[in-house]
Amino acid sequence: MASPMRKIELKHGKGNSSVTIVPFGATIISWIVDGQERIFVSKDAIMDGSKAIRGGVPVCFPNFGPWSLGPQHGFARNSKEWKVNHEPKVDINNGDVELILELSDSEETRKLWDQKFTLVYTLVLKEKALDLKVCVKNNEAEKDLDMTFCFHTYFTTSDLSKVAISNLKGLSYTDKTTEGWPIVTEENEIVNIKGFTDRVYAQAPDEIEVATGPDSKLKLSKSGMKDWVVWNPYETAAKMADMHENGHLEFVCVEATQTTNRIVIGPGKTWDATHCMEVV
Repeated sequence: MASPMRKIELKHGKGNSSVTIVPFGATIISWIVDGQERIFVSKDAIMDGSKAIRGGVPVCFPNFGPWSLGPQHGFARNSKEWKVNHEPKVDINNGDVELILELSDSEETRKLWDQKFTLVYTLVLKEKALDLKVCVKNNEAEKDLDMTFCFHTYFTTSDLSKVAISNLKGLSYTDKTTEGWPIVTEENEIVNIKGFTDRVYAQAPDEIEVATGPDSKLKLSKSGMKDWVVWNPYETAAKMADMHENGHLEFVCVEATQTTNRIVIGPGKTWDATHCMEVV
């Protein structure tokens, strides 16, 4: 069995928040603010680098969802080839900490996806927030880069029935739990999780709020991505070998995503997106 994966822990200069990242898959496995863990990782997650980590904040690239060329959600979340581009750097003025990771095409990635690229992933830990930024460059001289993308964030909750997501009313969403994936209009002011949920809210506002419990509220914002995904596997989690029993009751995924319209990057061009999670 492979040895445990390296973990990089960033601690805010003011001492009340931290984030832990595993370079394998560039996966965030912990984000603590005011002594409270905000991110869920399954107790049965495989942590030896043999498969993507169940939970945390995986990076879905160059595809979100089923992919005809390779594994679901692409290869970035289970890649061992992420490099630390920039070691943690602390801003002496405010205590914010920055880490930069990078993934480029390799012989292995080109077997699946014949594309030259560089993905730069910047994480900034703030006192009450976590800022994520991605920049994808198409390194091809003549052909476009075609992709979708998602920050597949698992937020932890002590009571799934108390999860409340706001600012989605009136949006159209694709209901992936129903055969044929119908397009449905969201009629609720507050979205709750009452069963198997898998929705892509298209052309969605850049800012929403998620109450993950009676005493925990997050403000989520995005740029460069048009969609939000809300997911909880509920009873289907029983089919997941790396999800502990009743683990589905301990998290909700609310994900900044660009999937309803594909991202096309011209030769030599770049695509940028940001996602901020803030405790309010």
